[in-house]
Amino acid sequence: MSRISARGVGVTRGGNEVLVGVDLTVEAGEWVGLIGPNGAGKTTLLHTVAGALRYDGEITIDDAPLTALDTRRRARTLAVVTQDPVMPPGMLVFDYVMLGRTPHLGFFEREGAVDAAVVGRALGSLELTDVAGRPLDTLSGGQLQRVALARALAQETPILLLDEPTSALDVGHRVQVLEHVEALRHERGLTVVTAMHDLTLAAQFCDRLVLLSAGRVVAVGSARAVLTEDAIRRHYGAEVTLLDGPDGTVVVIPLRRRRTMAPEEAAR
Repeated sequence: MSRISARGVGVTRGGNEVLVGVDLTVEAGEWVGLIGPNGAGKTTLLHTVAGALRYDGEITIDDAPLTALDTRRRARTLAVVTQDPVMPPGMLVFDYVMLGRTPHLGFFEREGAVDAAVVGRALGSLELTDVAGRPLDTLSGGQLQRVALARALAQETPILLLDEPTSALDVGHRVQVLEHVEALRHERGLTVVTAMHDLTLAAQFCDRLVLLSAGRVVAVGSARAVLTEDAIRRHYGAEVTLLDGPDGTVVVIPLRRRRTMAPEEAAR
């Protein structure tokens, strides 16, 4: 298990402050969901924790500064699934997922039976075995999203950072993928941080939610504490109603805004 801590983290890109004074702790084995409107800083925060962006402040993994981890050690500690992963055209699915084993290989070492077995399990768990021999550019968007997740799972890291991992999936596969992540979390003791737009799914699967708005953390806590009609109205600009789900979680229902008719329209 691995613990993540961020203190006073700020990121500036193109002269704009994208993250401002972010404080966040993710305990070992916890699943934390990053929520917030577009442009809130969710993706930037994930990429910063992954070591891909320069930042002010402090980020530690198990009390070790993130900046002290070289590329290889980071790759053995954190696996990242981005919204738009690079998918080399023509590469076979199996070979792409095998790239997740690279951090575990020595210089000039070739993949072996153990690596092939890990890749096979990752593909099978996400119902991708039948497409293992197909080129990446022949797959649908939803299949590609599952392939990217399979590569991260094959990396076998204690931390998973997932940026909208279900955005291109249908309802059935959304739940399936998140349930698989949940099962692996308990099986391997994974620490998971996920940026999510679907507030209902975030409430169902995450232990805690972190609401970001304009690059700042504005609320942290359970789904019931963070997902309020007032908070969603203020930060998303949306009207919603909240229901109790059958498993005790929160269900967020967007409401259509009624158009106000002009007097002459109402009189017709």
